[in-house]
Amino acid sequence: AVSCLYSIFLATRDEFFPDLDEHLERLLSNEADISTKRNAFLLLYHVSPQKAMSFLSEATSSERIDELGDIMAIAVLELMRKTAKLDPAQKPKLLKAVLGFARAR
Repeated sequence: AVSCLYSIFLATRDEFFPDLDEHLERLLSNEADISTKRNAFLLLYHVSPQKAMSFLSEATSSERIDELGDIMAIAVLELMRKTAKLDPAQKPKLLKAVLGFARAR
């Protein structure tokens, strides 16, 4: 379902679902399925990069990062690559997340 929303978002942006970021934040906090969480995180990054970074910072600081799984680590690496190009000041937050994934394994 999240992948479907992602496709719709790419076609319409905010026209179809203006409060998508709020729904994605709730989904990230309540969802147990790691794949769904990864897809929601990636979509949140496209909808609201600041909120995606906030979720990542919260997960890193609350020691919940080990609950996110390997598939989320790949999404964080992709986020790091894109964000480092656009906003190099975000690198420390992303590196903290990557180190958290490394320690969790």
